[in-house]
Amino acid sequence: RSADLIGFNDREIFITASIGLSLPESEVRTVEEVLKDAELAMYHAKRIGGDRIEIFKPSMRSRKTDRLTLESELRRAIEREEIKVLYQPIVRLEDRAIAGFEALARWDHPKLGRLSPVEFISTAEEIGLIVDLGLFVLERTARRLAAWQAASRTRDPIFASVNVSSRQLLRHDLIQDLRSVLSRAPIARGTFKLEITESLVMENPEHAAQMLTRIKELGVGLSLDDFGTGHSSLAYLQRFPFDTIKIDQSFVRTTARGT
Repeated sequence: RSADLIGFNDREIFITASIGLSLPESEVRTVEEVLKDAELAMYHAKRIGGDRIEIFKPSMRSRKTDRLTLESELRRAIEREEIKVLYQPIVRLEDRAIAGFEALARWDHPKLGRLSPVEFISTAEEIGLIVDLGLFVLERTARRLAAWQAASRTRDPIFASVNVSSRQLLRHDLIQDLRSVLSRAPIARGTFKLEITESLVMENPEHAAQMLTRIKELGVGLSLDDFGTGHSSLAYLQRFPFDTIKIDQSFVRTTARGT
């Protein structure tokens, strides 16, 4: 994915593309069928955020685009245990040991298959369900982390990080939710981390600084994600109590013109 910069009327405009691909299959298809499948994949790419490439899947032919239907199904997804929490390992380069995990929410939709966060998180935020969804992920991750730490007994206890949305961070009830979650899970101090994007912090730096300080006082770790995309600086970030800074790949990616 890339964005092209063009000039128009003395203005700089960034242009991105949503691309749909239809790969060869064993069955014989006409050119029109191939183009239609690629178009469906393209519209799917637009629907889940744009500026991306999506490969056509047969399920896209029958995928419902009715937003009201998606909202209704998402409201029932938690109670039906369709929301799953997966854990991506984070490896320590020093000894190649697993240092921790990042919790990733997935929706196992009964008809559409497994959906990634980009396909339902924005909807959850708009309909006010992100609070319940976020609390669900916090509780599941805390319980799993407590079990891992009890079983491993390593010198440096493993950690787990959970992504936090803007709606969650702006709520004062987040502090009470964290207290409740931590009271039910015996976790080593600082190993349960909240991951917050740089752009979210920069939306309201003053409020973010206050909330992050209160969260830190609870013994919760803090990780800054996507550093390099939110127009802040390392000097500016010293006002926030982050334990970890994750540098965005675009900030360190080498190019043919780079040195």
